Amino acid sequence: MKSKPLEVLLSSQPLAVNGRLYLRDCPMSIVIHHQQPKWVVVEKPAGLAVHNSEKGAHLLELMREQTGVAWHLVHRLDKATSGLLVLAADAHWTHLLQQSLVAAQKQYRAIVRGAASFQVMDWTQPLTNKAEGARNPQGKASHRVHAHTRVECLTQNDYLSVLRIELLTGRQHQIRKHAVLNRHAILGDSRYGDRRYNAMIKKRYGFEGLALHSETLSFELDGQSHTFHAAVPKAWDCFNLPN
Repeated sequence: MKSKPLEVLLSSQPLAVNGRLYLRDCPMSIVIHHQQPKWVVVEKPAGLAVHNSEKGAHLLELMREQTGVAWHLVHRLDKATSGLLVLAADAHWTHLLQQSLVAAQKQYRAIVRGAASFQVMDWTQPLTNKAEGARNPQGKASHRVHAHTRVECLTQNDYLSVLRIELLTGRQHQIRKHAVLNRHAILGDSRYGDRRYNAMIKKRYGFEGLALHSETLSFELDGQSHTFHAAVPKAWDCFNLPN
């Protein structure tokens, strides 16, 4: 069956609910925060791989089934991370958007272990630009490069803190590595965090997954400024911490 043009799909199929767009007739509706003829900003659910998933569907596959468009990833989020993601309709727009995102402001929200002793802090430990492990999150010293993460504590109790996190560089797993190196591992981080602590959090709060969310994304494209915001997942309500 011949696919409908992207403009038709995006204008005729989405269902508006509380200011967000949902695509109809899909097993898992992906939230669309913004639509343009050649690119969209979507909200990836936690636990959904962006592509090439060996187990079950992935984001690009779901979007292709829902829209008939073979989307391109402009950037990535880890499978366990939720939040804002930009997709482009072709290679040309992928390149344009990737250039725009170089200077983008990317803010995340996270729930981390421990009561933060700071209001605002910069984490600047050098990191490798690849996935590492819990024993050495920084990776091999000779492979480390500059990494900069700015962190603001929004609220806390005696055991947990809610952080707003801004990426100032873009190393793989940068937030997760910096968090654990600074003694504030992200809840549910199975790669860098403490397994026993994560198991305790699961038992006490019933929370599974990683408490890391891509919340705000701001960038300029063709002389226009764009800012998008995605509220934290409802699953975080179990911690009873102000958002």
